[in-house]
Amino acid sequence: MLFDLMHKVPDAIVLELRGNEAKRAIELFNSMAPQGRDTGDRFYIAFRPDFPLSRLMIASHGCIEISVLVDLRTAIAIKRAVKGFDELTSF
Repeated sequence: MLFDLMHKVPDAIVLELRGNEAKRAIELFNSMAPQGRDTGDRFYIAFRPDFPLSRLMIASHGCIEISVLVDLRTAIAIKRAVKGFDELTSF
C-alpha cells in the first residue's frame, strides 16, 4: 500500500514518523473513536493536495498493521500535536 502511494500517486505526500514521534502519534490514533490498542514503530500520514481525505497508517517492522481514511483536518491535528509535544519536551 505504501509503495503504491509513493509510486502510483505522484502528487501524494507521505510523512513518516519514527521513535517518540511515532509513539505519540499512535497514542493519539488509538484515542480516536473507536478506541484501539494498535502498536507499531512507525506512523505514516499520507495525503494529496486539494483532496479532503488522508490516510493514517501504523507500521511494525516494515509492514503496515492498520490503515484508515480520515478527514484531512484530523491528520493535520495529529501532526501538529506530535510536533508541538516534541517542542515542549525537548531541551
